[in-house]
Amino acid sequence: MRCAGVATALTERGVDVELLVPSSRLDLVHHLAPGVLAAGVVPPEGAALPREVATGLASAQALVVDTFPEGVVGELEGVTTPRLGLLRSRRDAGDSRFRDGLAACRAALDLEPALAWLDAAVDRLAPVARSVATGADEDGSVCLLDGGDEALGQLFDKLGRRLHALGLPVRRRSASGPPLIFAARPRVVVGPAGYNLTYELAAAGIHHLAIPRPRPFDDQTRRARAVAEVFPRPEALERRIVELCLQPEPRPAVETATYDAVASWLIEQLEAT
Repeated sequence: MRCAGVATALTERGVDVELLVPSSRLDLVHHLAPGVLAAGVVPPEGAALPREVATGLASAQALVVDTFPEGVVGELEGVTTPRLGLLRSRRDAGDSRFRDGLAACRAALDLEPALAWLDAAVDRLAPVARSVATGADEDGSVCLLDGGDEALGQLFDKLGRRLHALGLPVRRRSASGPPLIFAARPRVVVGPAGYNLTYELAAAGIHHLAIPRPRPFDDQTRRARAVAEVFPRPEALERRIVELCLQPEPRPAVETATYDAVASWLIEQLEAT
């Protein structure tokens, strides 16, 4: 999501960009970043990048890495192309692999500085978020968004029935991944605390009642506590939904940035090389 947004912003500024993504995400990239050159790369654990990709990187001015400055499966071992890092909160920030990868970056940008997750000397920018597309003004509804999470889906089956019985308008979204588009703007979204969902809702001013989900690297609990409202118990979650639906209140503003701001930072780094 971030890479597609940043790649589009760079392309609009005349920078030649190629996105390297898992093959399974190519269709999504073509949807999010039409006109941006993209290639599917899925090296096995511990394997080097395919030869044609490594050759292309050797002639590139810079390699921009998102979240994993060390690479996802060790594929950046031996890659000497200057590395620029775009960072978001990771629960393993003290791990030696992450630190070594960060040290290999000529420059890095922390996109979640308010979470105080990283003690390294890097540049900092507010989280980037795209605008949430809505087809109408707020309709006062509740959107239960499980992101394909089976446990959340089961919880929302029960919660949805209870809210419907109270006469509240309820929408269900179970498809995972972007784009986040609403036919009408909901008042409340209940769902995980992933990076994109959390900050897109914050930028849109939509209440986010978060249920942090366990992830190997992403610290959703830290993010949810800092940006959204966290509800570990279904009873408290239901009460808060009813409160917001019966007595609407504005959501406190949360600072976010645009993909164009990240593109500006990257161009500054490229011009400095």
